[in-house]
Amino acid sequence: MASAAAAVDGRLHGASLPFTRIVSDSRDDCNDSLFVALRGDRFDGHNYIKAAANKGAVGVLACNTTTALPHISVQSTTRALVLLGKYNRQRSQAKICCVTGSSGKTTICNMLHSILRTAAGDKQVHATRANHNNEIGVAQTLLDIAPSHHQVVVEMGARRPGDIAWLTKIAQPTTSLISSIGHSHLELMPSLDAVAREKSSIFAPSPEHRPDFALAPVQAVQSFRLFDGLDGSTIPLTFGLASDGADAALSNLALTANQSQASLSLPATAGRKATMVQIRIKVSGAHQLHNAAGAALTAWVNGIDTAAITRGLVAYSSSPGRQYTQTRGNLTLINDCYNANPDSTAAALACLALYHPAVSLAILGDMLELGQKSTTLHQQIGKQAAQLGINCLITYGTQAKLLGASYQQHLPQGKWQHFSDQPTLIKHLSIQIAHSAKRKEIAVLVKGSRGMHMESIVEAIASLSLPLTTRD
Repeated sequence: MASAAAAVDGRLHGASLPFTRIVSDSRDDCNDSLFVALRGDRFDGHNYIKAAANKGAVGVLACNTTTALPHISVQSTTRALVLLGKYNRQRSQAKICCVTGSSGKTTICNMLHSILRTAAGDKQVHATRANHNNEIGVAQTLLDIAPSHHQVVVEMGARRPGDIAWLTKIAQPTTSLISSIGHSHLELMPSLDAVAREKSSIFAPSPEHRPDFALAPVQAVQSFRLFDGLDGSTIPLTFGLASDGADAALSNLALTANQSQASLSLPATAGRKATMVQIRIKVSGAHQLHNAAGAALTAWVNGIDTAAITRGLVAYSSSPGRQYTQTRGNLTLINDCYNANPDSTAAALACLALYHPAVSLAILGDMLELGQKSTTLHQQIGKQAAQLGINCLITYGTQAKLLGASYQQHLPQGKWQHFSDQPTLIKHLSIQIAHSAKRKEIAVLVKGSRGMHMESIVEAIASLSLPLTTRD
């Protein structure tokens, strides 16, 4: 505990006992642990110190406590948890690959994880669980790095300016990647330039550390000069389309409703010759090939061979809420409801259009946190849905209604319905889908921001008749 106290600039009260794990949830296994009493808007871990002690915690890290256990006192337990993550990361010799971006970061992390597991096996690879990408999630990812781990994948999210710079100083990546620069969190970062500045801080050198590689989409680099702050010790590389001049370059793209494939040239770097590979992923969309190129380039610069890259990408499968596709008879459900911004929604609609000649139905909720540009961006998505020829549109939410009106304006023959409450929407939808699927193939996309709780709509569709089966 004395080492932990020093790492977090805290004060140790009582004996310096050893511990085998760090936990912040008293419901977890607390045996031989250091319990960190985190505080949030709706909880206070200080109220659960006794519960953690009863379950075997040997020490506590808290802002204030009267516990009889040895404890470390700090001003902020959240900051202390992050500093403990940094301490564990600095003890590790693993290569740390950090990923941020407006869209696609979780998918790139999952694709990269699949590649690295294919190359080295589970025991040597560690990655962010789910998409726990805030400061607590990053800290937990770093705390879970074990001596057996040779490769670590860390997802980083930003809700406010300065988040990525802070997390980068903690994680100290050996490879840093930006997945995309797009319209997200515009309430606090009111322009794409502001978003680019925030995301590019993942490349920033510091007195303690600088990444070996900085990776980013070629179009984003050209538009926002993401590599301007690099010094000569970091190698910048881009990924994207060959026609745009990317270093890791996609060509010969072939897209279907069930899979995507392309040729991918990988650059000469780190003593390796340039090479060309054929990649295939079992998800649809040009944006997914873009994600695959980013994951492949990250693996390539970290010494992974092309056979593992191609096998790892084929092995990748999407997770519920992230373009997760299921089928039953004539019905195809595309569950992309985890979150939404204009760029990811446009990509999802393009994927839905690939199901032609099936009837295409998009169920779209509000895209939140877009600030003053919200109206314009929702209207643009409505226009894009019309241009893609989406047959039917159902909207839910105040801003989504603007999206629907734009769709109707640009595609008068399209069928649009708006609902202000989910129960009414679900009742109508259940009847419509059950009726339509009896007569013809129908592909249904569900997407909206996290705060719109679109998963309830997905669950209602999935409960129709027999359970859905996952498409291979």
